[in-house]
Amino acid sequence: MESDLAQIKLLLWLVLALQVSFVAANLACRWLGCGKRDRPDYADLLARERYEEVLSRTEARLNDYPADADALYFRARAFECMGMKKSAQDCVRRLIRAEPRMAYALKDWIETLEGSDPSE
Repeated sequence: MESDLAQIKLLLWLVLALQVSFVAANLACRWLGCGKRDRPDYADLLARERYEEVLSRTEARLNDYPADADALYFRARAFECMGMKKSAQDCVRRLIRAEPRMAYALKDWIETLEGSDPSE
């Protein structure tokens, strides 16, 4: 009976040690910045009218992840803001192919872009 209690105590200490190590690893990871997404804030760049930067960053992102919905959406928005309606249409079409569930929501945007005078 004494040996069983000794084993249980040992196992409890091991579980406690594991929990402490997980907490320490989590804190260290937060402190070092592990797991942070290295994705630019496209909306902020658009708000500051930095369209060229949006285009360059989304192009780089799409080279690695061709179906990234965020990059396609903000790339289309940047083209639209720059008056490049044809390029915006192409991006929205790519976005619809990448995310077919969004087709209905993007239909009005496509129609607006097609109805406007492309100035490219």
